[in-house]
Amino acid sequence: MSASNQQPLINQPITISWNSNTAPCTSASGTGYDGWGGKSLQTAGTVTLTEPSAGSYFYQLRCGVPPLFADASVTVNFIAAAPPQLQASASSVLAGQHVRLSWSSSDGSTCNAGGGAAGDGWAGSLAASGSVDVRETGVATYTYLLTCGAAPQVSTQVVFTSPPPAPQQTLPPTVSLTASASSITAGQSVTLTYTAANADSCTGTGGGAGDNWPSSTLNVSGATRTVTEATPGSYTYTITCTRTGFAAVTSSVTVAVNAQVIVSASPSEPKSSGGGGVIRVMDSLCLALLTLVRLTYGSRRRRRRGVTGACGNSRCRLSA
Repeated sequence: MSASNQQPLINQPITISWNSNTAPCTSASGTGYDGWGGKSLQTAGTVTLTEPSAGSYFYQLRCGVPPLFADASVTVNFIAAAPPQLQASASSVLAGQHVRLSWSSSDGSTCNAGGGAAGDGWAGSLAASGSVDVRETGVATYTYLLTCGAAPQVSTQVVFTSPPPAPQQTLPPTVSLTASASSITAGQSVTLTYTAANADSCTGTGGGAGDNWPSSTLNVSGATRTVTEATPGSYTYTITCTRTGFAAVTSSVTVAVNAQVIVSASPSEPKSSGGGGVIRVMDSLCLALLTLVRLTYGSRRRRRRGVTGACGNSRCRLSA
């Protein structure tokens, strides 16, 4: 059971409709002279009626036979004047901002404002029509009421919301790469350390094959890598970091990898145990002494031969 208008003006026709799965149906209530109460009705149908005075009217319908029956009802509020118009310029605004409320009575009657919050500008007696800017500082849903003359009260709601958080400043990406040494020997390790900030992604390039320096995406905050180069040469390691809306940034470091130095022993005299230096000096002295002896011996032989020839006797030879 339903009514075509829940709040019609007095003397304004409305239509009541119903539909039941049992019979018979009998109407009740109303005013007794509006054409509704005390009638036997079909299980489905409509009745058009009106009321001459303002007020709430109750219309009832019973279908079936006790104890198997069903009741339904509808209430219609007839009013002497049409309700005023009240609307807000926005249904949702930020707390602290203004919203404009506009109104107009249907019969030119003066109006009265209610609801809202104290000090928001919506209160007291109002003209038959107009507009007011109201402002609420609290975060909540506020209801604004309006009554004009004998017309029913109307209302509208506005949601005042929290201001959005301040946008965070977007900074460009940064990256820095350092090495624990600028020069190493092939086969040794060097530690590469990088720090990055405000980056969406970072990628490593450079280095040598299999040295543990990645050529793929790296941690966007920073990390440490130990790399080892087996082949001598100059190796450059690079990190590139990017962030949407900014130019890419890079940082590089170069490490020199030197060849290993191999020292081989040259052929030499067999080493002797301690005192070798003294032996070599003694050998030299012995050689000099031997030479002196030989020279002395040769000189004496020459003098000897000379004396023998002069004297020609054994005495001279003996003296010599």
